[in-house]
Amino acid sequence: MERSAARAVDTYYRVLRWPYQLESDARGDQQFWAHLAARFAGGRVLELGAGQGRVTELLAATATEVVALDISPAMLRVARHRLAAWPNVRLLLADMAVLALHQRFLLIVAANDPWSHLLDPALRRAALQRAAAHLVPGGHLVLDALWFNPTALAAKLPPAGERSECVLATRQGRLHVRAHWRCQLERQECEATYSYHWASGWAMASFRARYWLAAELSQELTQAGLVEVARWGDYHFTPWHPDRSPHLIVEAYRPP
Repeated sequence: MERSAARAVDTYYRVLRWPYQLESDARGDQQFWAHLAARFAGGRVLELGAGQGRVTELLAATATEVVALDISPAMLRVARHRLAAWPNVRLLLADMAVLALHQRFLLIVAANDPWSHLLDPALRRAALQRAAAHLVPGGHLVLDALWFNPTALAAKLPPAGERSECVLATRQGRLHVRAHWRCQLERQECEATYSYHWASGWAMASFRARYWLAAELSQELTQAGLVEVARWGDYHFTPWHPDRSPHLIVEAYRPP
């Protein structure tokens, strides 16, 4: 990732690290990642875009080793505190587009799509190929991709984009979350602004992201030498539907 882009990502998560953590904990995907971790129990796991270590903790419960990397120092500081009790976790500040760990893994996990921060298609392709190169033969990659079904994408288009608001009950009290997404079809890019309000304060920040097209993701997986084996449309393992699903979660493996 370009240095300026990496700084922008770190700034976003540094500003919002506390409310983002509360919102992430309320996402409702814990059972999905815990089930996935149990499938590959006893293996070595690589997590891309580990953030604050929320999913890392679930992976560490069954893995012999978890190598978790992120490009944001601010996020990794939180993760180090959260994962201090897990001796089988190694945290790295690293760019996944140029990753070279000299290790291979049974499972690679990419929750909350770290590829979304790579706006350059060539960098996205390089990062996917680097990930594939770190799989053992027969190893699996699971990517929770940034993708929108047609209705969701149409709502985010100019001139106004999509504004949404919700209130979450968190362990620290009520958290008000406001989001504004504005996407461009031509560039396959979005600008997202999030603001969080709670009893004692508020915070706001923006980031740019590139979303996947479903056919594009399939093609890139194939070019990286991976074979797609499953697509889910939510965190309950519901089969993916191109018009109705709220998510696109893909599992692919490296052939022996």
